[in-house]
Amino acid sequence: GVPDIEARSRPDAARALGYLHAQDRFFQMDLQRRSAAGELAELMGPALVNTDRAARLHHFRRRAGEVFAGLPVEQRVLLEAYAEGVNAGLDDLRVRPVEYLALRQQPRPWRPEDSVLCLHAMFLDLGLISATNEAMWTAVRDHLPAALAEFLLPRSNPWNAPLQTASVPGIAIPDSDAVDIRDWTFGDKSYHSYRAEHLAAARQDTAGSNNWAVAGSRTSHGGALVANDMHLGLGLPNIWYRARLVWQQPQGPRVLVGITLPGTPALVAGSNGDVAWGFTNSMGDWADLVILETDSLDATRYRTPDGWRTVERVPEIITVAGAEPDTTWIEQTVWGPVWR
Repeated sequence: GVPDIEARSRPDAARALGYLHAQDRFFQMDLQRRSAAGELAELMGPALVNTDRAARLHHFRRRAGEVFAGLPVEQRVLLEAYAEGVNAGLDDLRVRPVEYLALRQQPRPWRPEDSVLCLHAMFLDLGLISATNEAMWTAVRDHLPAALAEFLLPRSNPWNAPLQTASVPGIAIPDSDAVDIRDWTFGDKSYHSYRAEHLAAARQDTAGSNNWAVAGSRTSHGGALVANDMHLGLGLPNIWYRARLVWQQPQGPRVLVGITLPGTPALVAGSNGDVAWGFTNSMGDWADLVILETDSLDATRYRTPDGWRTVERVPEIITVAGAEPDTTWIEQTVWGPVWR
């Protein structure tokens, strides 16, 4: 079940991969682009309206078009070729994918910018968590003693390898003179009641990726090894799509083997014959939460370093299968959308 694609050029390889993705995984691709654009209700009805409202905050449909328009020519050509392949693969199916039969819907053609939306969908899954984390970290710093908050939320630790700074000192564990959590309470909970609840709760696994590499000097065949386990949510079908792609170049054939993300023409992890690579979530700080200071006399005005400004309200119309369209208003500031 792993396709082997041989092409004359990189765009031709992308065109063939798009054809196969559409034949095997089009519904998965459609959900990816729709989840980022906030267009799931158009396919599956009123139950997805609130999900779409949350996604519309980011205006990813418009931003995907802007990203595509700003790409270098060779990258636009690649996405255009991939989209041509997707639509050809969809057209060549004798019957539309079974999910659309169940939903009584028709699949919508693929556009080059939809591949950018698929990457935005991955950001929602892997990157937006940093904004949620900031809200939790703020609560920790607001409600816990400073020494305890510093211990729980260190800037880094000695096991990290900083790229831009010197090594990080060890983490100081506060003693009971600085923080005595046995006497600390929050609301109606004491340390003892919280601990009892925690011990009684069912254990849950913690998500996380892992990877490792072995130098060729340590293997019997002299070749290096790299292994990568990307812990993403389980789904049916599996998020990845294995493939082998070969195309001709002036210096000889280029061979890629690994996993692709349906909806994009890229090899996400694998080998090109010279280098093998994998990845895991960087857990970087990709979002900031800014507390808006609003005017007590006019809640639509907020303070910026350059003075007062008015919140911009932008309408987003969500098409809903089997129901009237939903209009949601996005409140926009100089820092981004208002997130409640």
